[in-house]
Amino acid sequence: MHENTLNDQKIPWASFFCVALGVYMATLDGSIVAVALPSIRDDFNAGLGVIQWVLSIYMLVITALLLAAGRVADIVGQKRVFLTGLSAFVVGSLFCALSPTALILIISRGIQGIGGAMLMAAAPAIVTATFPPSQRGRGLGLTGTIVGLGLTTGPPLGGFLLDLFGWRAIFYINLPIGIGAVAYGLAKLPPLKFTKPGQRFDLSGTILFSAGCATLLSASSKIGEHGSSPPYLTFILSGILFGAFVLREAKAADPLVKLSLFLNRRFSFALAASLLTFISGIVSILFLPFYLTGVVGLSTSKMGMVMMVTPLIMMSLAHWAGGLSDRIGYRLLTTTGLVIRAAAFGAFIMIGPDSSLALTFTGLILLGVGTAIFMSPNTSSVMGAVPPQMLGVAGSLTAVARNLGMALGVALGAAVFDIALIKAGGSSIGTASLYNHPAFISGWRAAMGMALIICLGSVVLSYLRGSDPKLGEQ
Repeated sequence: MHENTLNDQKIPWASFFCVALGVYMATLDGSIVAVALPSIRDDFNAGLGVIQWVLSIYMLVITALLLAAGRVADIVGQKRVFLTGLSAFVVGSLFCALSPTALILIISRGIQGIGGAMLMAAAPAIVTATFPPSQRGRGLGLTGTIVGLGLTTGPPLGGFLLDLFGWRAIFYINLPIGIGAVAYGLAKLPPLKFTKPGQRFDLSGTILFSAGCATLLSASSKIGEHGSSPPYLTFILSGILFGAFVLREAKAADPLVKLSLFLNRRFSFALAASLLTFISGIVSILFLPFYLTGVVGLSTSKMGMVMMVTPLIMMSLAHWAGGLSDRIGYRLLTTTGLVIRAAAFGAFIMIGPDSSLALTFTGLILLGVGTAIFMSPNTSSVMGAVPPQMLGVAGSLTAVARNLGMALGVALGAAVFDIALIKAGGSSIGTASLYNHPAFISGWRAAMGMALIICLGSVVLSYLRGSDPKLGEQ
């Protein structure tokens, strides 16, 4: 289907190496910054409400700008946007490392977010465009491996840098990686521009979509807060903004995203399955640290080692799953992977105050295997369903589904957990995990039950995406 794939078999690997450097840097940075937050808070003597914006602003900016970045990439070329994003990320990293105040650090993280949006939008489009259809799943699977590598190496590398050099080193480390990737990309990346001249950028659609994402993320972050009522008005405002965005796109001559894309069931159902997958997946990551440290009694370092099981498995299997999808198609693999993920949540629901740690490991292993089998083939399914001139938008939408899914999963999981916890006599998650194990487990099982139901919904959507295209016609 894609006449844009390149025949020179040396080009895909050169392009992939450049993409890998950028993806690894962005993923590594995200996992390292979380480790450094206590040190940053102590250095600036700032409250938690301020410091949490070091993480939040990055996610908010990326999510709000992803679709715009993908459209710009389709108009001006994937190479230009990817390398501009790399450069912005490097500049933002330098500003972060030199920040004299918490406010400057937050602003600098916003600059990193602008670069991150460009990276995330262009990376899957570059892999899709440079790898032939018969190897697309393999290329996207390798990209998933790089993401797993960044998530896995981030915490231990972050701890090492913090101990030796302090928190500013976690931003300085991006400079040589980013500069090297830009220089390599200038020399090796092909232009990758497929849109006809004269296309216009939809500024009105961008503003509506960005505002809708910002208000949705803001409202979602407040759902689980103790003592506060749900932000209904903010959710209503978000719905109005998204509705206005859809109306705008339906009438625009050169829309940010063509709504006709969603008439393709293989595209829309795969994207919806991805959204539900990230909603369910983040729930376990959110509450497992409290269970492992508060109920099981593990040290922070041992807890971190246990939590590495899932990304390690994902990193190991993503390449294999992507390559397998090139040979047998998407629907069987993605649906099987989601069924395995559902079994993981079933294992988590069975966990009690006195459960063996083996049950936790079983859940984490199943979660890693299921996610690896689902993710690369599903992304390949999305990217293979669009014409060349929409690769940037398609890549952006996969990242939007991921970011919004995680944000909504945190909000919904926290709300469900909190309701069940209080009903069982608990007061807060930290206190319950340490002193009131039955109340904590009540909240835990409620949250994992919600995750299981959402995961089963993604199973249905994945299966209903329809039959796969014939091999060689992807």
